[in-house]
Amino acid sequence: MRSLFLTYNGVSSHIGQAQVLPYLTGLAARGHEITIISFERGTDTYAVPGVKKLFAESRIDWRPQEYSTLPGALGNAIDQRHMVATAKRVAAEVKPDVVHCRSYVPGDAALAVKRATGARFIFDMRGFWVDQRAEGLRWPQKRLAYRCLYRKWKKKEEAFIDDADAVISLTKAAKQEIEHWPTYRGVPIHVIPCAVDFDCFALPNDASERTAVRNQLGVKDSEPLFVYLGSLGSVYLLDDILRCFVTARRVLGRGRLLFMGDHSVEQLLMHASSIGLSIKDEDVLCRRVVRADVPAYLGAADVGLNFIIPSYSSLGVSPTKLGEYLACGLPVICNQGVGDVEEVVSAVSGGMAIGPDVEQDLLRRSGELRQLLSLPRLAIRSASRRIFDLDLAIDAYDHAYRSVV
Repeated sequence: MRSLFLTYNGVSSHIGQAQVLPYLTGLAARGHEITIISFERGTDTYAVPGVKKLFAESRIDWRPQEYSTLPGALGNAIDQRHMVATAKRVAAEVKPDVVHCRSYVPGDAALAVKRATGARFIFDMRGFWVDQRAEGLRWPQKRLAYRCLYRKWKKKEEAFIDDADAVISLTKAAKQEIEHWPTYRGVPIHVIPCAVDFDCFALPNDASERTAVRNQLGVKDSEPLFVYLGSLGSVYLLDDILRCFVTARRVLGRGRLLFMGDHSVEQLLMHASSIGLSIKDEDVLCRRVVRADVPAYLGAADVGLNFIIPSYSSLGVSPTKLGEYLACGLPVICNQGVGDVEEVVSAVSGGMAIGPDVEQDLLRRSGELRQLLSLPRLAIRSASRRIFDLDLAIDAYDHAYRSVV
């Protein structure tokens, strides 16, 4: 089966390496002939040689494009026109059976390919991208131009779902929501959450590996270590992350908080102070960690934190970090109202999903909080594998492809 995969996210970026490459190489190993059109940023050029090598080994045809140098909406519009033209030209060459569109931006190009070649169209919507832009204030609705942009993309969203031969959703919650839309016409919706490579994200080999990382961090064995992995942006609830830590430390009598990513202790402490929280310098740690070392740091922690705005668009969110925490056997504390998070945490018996009043809910459930530190990590990992394992996701994509041709 020949497929044309379209993405506006660079496959050499962090998200591309975590949530694009593993799926596509897995599909190639199952016999799919794949051509990829992606848009790559210059800042990710360090990863290109490794991506080229991986694609060569997997016999994947990669056609990388460069982002427009023009800023904002004008540059995006130019890129979209370029993607449509490139996709039609490449499709005429490779004659795909399936055109797979990752998220919304390549949607026009995917539809153009479908109409020109008769290829089956898979709309891999991921989440409610248009509403995420509005709710995250990337498209502030107080401004007329962004209200018009929002309405334009909502109409595109309807067209993508209406013309698709299959839709991919990250969550059951989003699938159920779409099925109630008046414009929904009954196209099959496949739920495939953000997957994890369990061979990479694993338990520590032995106690000495965990101890070595904690020693490097300066964390005692007796100190519960809470961890937050990834970026902090408009949809992430830093206030609640910090309140959760302060309250947990109050309940447990001790604890440290590790932020993994491009973070600053000084800025985090200033933010804590601005919302009335008192946190000492030595209680917060920040580390920039290459992806290959992330599992070791998660293995050294005791509880993973994940707090996202529980808005309408969050129905479609499958946090990558949640699966990575659980794959490492790490219990989690997260907030309610985000995708299928509550259902997942309950299914794996691996943590707590708490309400909007973080402090009061944690204090009320202090017994559960204490129990998190002794939950069996192997059991958490085993249960979560039935939900997030990469091979399951690849099988699901393979089924979606074969079901439309």
